[in-house]
Amino acid sequence: MPVVVVVVVVFHNVLSPTCHDVHPIAGVVALLQKVLQVYAAQQLSSVNDNSDKPSQATQLLDKVLAADEGEWETLLRSALDAGETSQEEFTHALQRRMEHTVLGMSSGSYKQRVLAEYLKELQSRADALFVGVSA
Repeated sequence: MPVVVVVVVVFHNVLSPTCHDVHPIAGVVALLQKVLQVYAAQQLSSVNDNSDKPSQATQLLDKVLAADEGEWETLLRSALDAGETSQEEFTHALQRRMEHTVLGMSSGSYKQRVLAEYLKELQSRADALFVGVSA
């Protein structure tokens, strides 16, 4: 219920006639993007990979998914620098989560699309970070 109130307040502020700096649609798009990111993070954090003791890479993936998308690079970089996991282990954990997400849902559903897109975005950012670290 509180999320609905926040969304309504933000929509009101975005569409307010006093906001002349930014086109109202741009604000709505940004808001919907954030709402879908929060939804995907919440849904993916409840996914279980059916292992008794999750690997460090899986634990890192859960930690990254629970964080705001702006913190992903920092979390990944600090984990790599600390030697908590490797690029290969993290990528493998991410691919397992993506497979579980895609295969465990109705094909073509909006939920599947949102979650898969969220994981793809994480994968592309992680790949860019890994290229920068290995260079």
